[in-house]
Amino acid sequence: MIKKELQIKLIRCGISAGIVVFLFCLLWTAGYFSRSFRVEGLRESISTVLERQYPAGYAVLDEVPVANSMAMSAAVYEVQTLSAAPQSYDYVMIARVTTICGPKAAVFLYRETQQTAEFVNFVFADEAAEKLIDVAARNTQIRYWEHKLAGLLRVIQEGS
Repeated sequence: MIKKELQIKLIRCGISAGIVVFLFCLLWTAGYFSRSFRVEGLRESISTVLERQYPAGYAVLDEVPVANSMAMSAAVYEVQTLSAAPQSYDYVMIARVTTICGPKAAVFLYRETQQTAEFVNFVFADEAAEKLIDVAARNTQIRYWEHKLAGLLRVIQEGS
């Protein structure tokens, strides 16, 4: 009698564990195959912001791998300075910045010689919301992320 109950419990635990493993594999597979779409989508968003702010000024190149916990909130790409650019930059970053309207994607340019990040603009479709958030966030969250992202790139360059 006890063996029969134990056998039923083991079968149920095995089925539950199998379902969990299957769901984990399904999520991992979806994440693995959607990575290229994410990288290209972020590149397009950055290119749109840079083109709107500096027409024919910068070209977004390859992604720089970020191997720490910041990879969930920020992505880094190499940037090529074109002839119409006002200044020369080495990298462009997109980061999720907390604003009064919730988290929004913001684009930053990074100059390696000065090791500083400069805010470009938010990734938006609505200009009214962009102005409101820009005014509210410029002195706090933007400055925080400029320093944070400059430190992130120093870590990436050092290979740590």
